[in-house]
Amino acid sequence: MSPDQFSPPDQPATPSQPAAPGQSAMPGQPAMPGQPATPGPASAVADGAGALAAQTFSPKVIQFIQLNLKRFDEPVIIAHLVKSGFTEDQARAAVAQAASSEQVTLRETEPPIRVGWHVWASLAGLVLLVALQGVMLWRWSRVEDRPPTAGEADQLEVAASYRRAMAGGSWKALFRLDPNPHLPPFPPLYHLSITPALAHDAPLPSARLMNWLYMALLCAAVWGIAWSCHGPWAGLAAAILCSCLAEVQSQYRQTLVDLPLTAWVSLGYLALIRSEGFERRVPALLFGTACGLGLLTKWSLPLYFGPALLMGMSGLMESKTRINVLLAAAVAAVIAGPWYLVQWPLLLPRLVAAALDGAPVWKGAAAVTYVQSLARAVEAPFFFVAALAFSFKRDNFRLRGARLPAAWFLSAFIIWTLIPHRDIRYLVPALPALAVLVSGFDARWVVPAL
Repeated sequence: MSPDQFSPPDQPATPSQPAAPGQSAMPGQPAMPGQPATPGPASAVADGAGALAAQTFSPKVIQFIQLNLKRFDEPVIIAHLVKSGFTEDQARAAVAQAASSEQVTLRETEPPIRVGWHVWASLAGLVLLVALQGVMLWRWSRVEDRPPTAGEADQLEVAASYRRAMAGGSWKALFRLDPNPHLPPFPPLYHLSITPALAHDAPLPSARLMNWLYMALLCAAVWGIAWSCHGPWAGLAAAILCSCLAEVQSQYRQTLVDLPLTAWVSLGYLALIRSEGFERRVPALLFGTACGLGLLTKWSLPLYFGPALLMGMSGLMESKTRINVLLAAAVAAVIAGPWYLVQWPLLLPRLVAAALDGAPVWKGAAAVTYVQSLARAVEAPFFFVAALAFSFKRDNFRLRGARLPAAWFLSAFIIWTLIPHRDIRYLVPALPALAVLVSGFDARWVVPAL
């Protein structure tokens, strides 16, 4: 739920209302004829504090606050309660009561949740965006006649090897496949998805067209993340920003594994946010599924899930989330474990050798390689300025869901900067995080007068 959607259903009467006939006047004011005299300011403050402490709020208000305490810090909830008609003291009392009360559940009396028109309009925009991306890729593939790049040729060779292994009917050969002795063995998911294209007369354009499915998945996942953090219109803006980035479009038009990996990473973070820190089981299981499918796409997936690893370790310490963390890990292990159990003796030394093929971070300009690359590839100054403006406005950055995209990008950026072998496409699975941050940007956070 975005901050704009935070509107408590029930509001108490504010103490600033005038006294009704037969009631005492406001503290510190002279009594009307026939009314008892009211106490002075000092005793009124004491009586008001006691009344707020003893005040009880409707179960609907308490349940609403309890649900949002999982995703918002208390100052944000108090601020929105005040905007909805509560006084600040009443808002603090309601939050304190909700925090100290047992979980309230209203099943029969709770009205059904209705999705507003703006959500449907944002979804319609998402569908149009995905369709437009498909048309653009189809038209481009019809006129593009250049030969594949070296990276594309390697991936097509791997896909052809998987196709021959499947034709032979041997699952053992499929798991032990080593098409190129100069490269680490690649997991099979992406290459199996493009093997049908190899049967066409023009296999390269047909294989590129398969990327539309991964672009659709990526747009949907980024829309969901930004919607969870900032609202539906921000979701549409984030999907447009992410899908139109120059480097994302470059990967979209090549038969490389980086765009599919980006889609699985984004889907994993969406499930992680919706799991509320592994408190909800179904999203936690979906997170494990996304991790398993991502690991079957490329072995570098864990490098983008540093924040998720920390959340999982924290969840193991809590009894209410421990089982969900273990189930998510089990799902990922069941999906990807068999391939890695067979390939790890060959995979590990080749990955280490490939990672060390480059300049150490302390030599020359290696430490700022990705900064320069981002500035050329994705107009990084705009993204960095917007992300910093968002992060330093503390009152608006209280939303816990918005911290995760920032940690997602920064952790991946630091890790890949430390690895000697550098390429801008390795940062593509972290770019959706920047799109999410920028989609929630508000100029008033920088210039309050606006």
